[in-house]
Amino acid sequence: MPDKSTMNDPQNVWQNQPTEAFKMSVEQLRISAHNLQRKSRFEELRSIVACTIVFVFFARGLFNTPRMLVPIEWSAASLWSIRMGCALICLGAAYEVYKACKRMRTWRFETGTTLETTVRSYRTLLEHRRDFFRRMWHNKALWFILAGMGFAAVPMLINEAHRSPHYLLAAAPLAGLLAIWWIAMVVIRRHCQRKLQQEIDQLRAFEREYQV
Repeated sequence: MPDKSTMNDPQNVWQNQPTEAFKMSVEQLRISAHNLQRKSRFEELRSIVACTIVFVFFARGLFNTPRMLVPIEWSAASLWSIRMGCALICLGAAYEVYKACKRMRTWRFETGTTLETTVRSYRTLLEHRRDFFRRMWHNKALWFILAGMGFAAVPMLINEAHRSPHYLLAAAPLAGLLAIWWIAMVVIRRHCQRKLQQEIDQLRAFEREYQV
């Protein structure tokens, strides 16, 4: 017959939950939290590097637009639109670098020896990651970059439509692949968000039940 003191111990209950519940030892919980922290920080660092490259490239385009374009007679309106697009893309990239640096400080696992500290800190990390996926469409940097791409691409598309319309038809498969990639990214992010929310709910239920 199991010892009642052992049954009432939250840490023992945590480690010996049924397989259909959220089952993980405290040490496994710490390892998962550290892995999540490293993964999240690596993704933020990758975003910083990518956005810095984008900023440098389009900053050159902003100040040397005619030199970077094919030698064609561009109208003043077209050049203005392309420069506006480059400026918006640079603004979006710079803002994303700032936000990524700010988010990196939130990916911090609070080291502790107690079950309460471990569970709470891991749940906080999961909530930060869930909110990151949830706020994708509220990311100002994304909208600045999309708007900039629109301003820069429209004059080029109009010019190519007049000069070489068959090039636009040849680019249609690439546009289709980009659309599929975008849809797949949205679906994957939503799936990850649901999994994170499920794990958060299980942690909260455990905390409520055993008052961790």
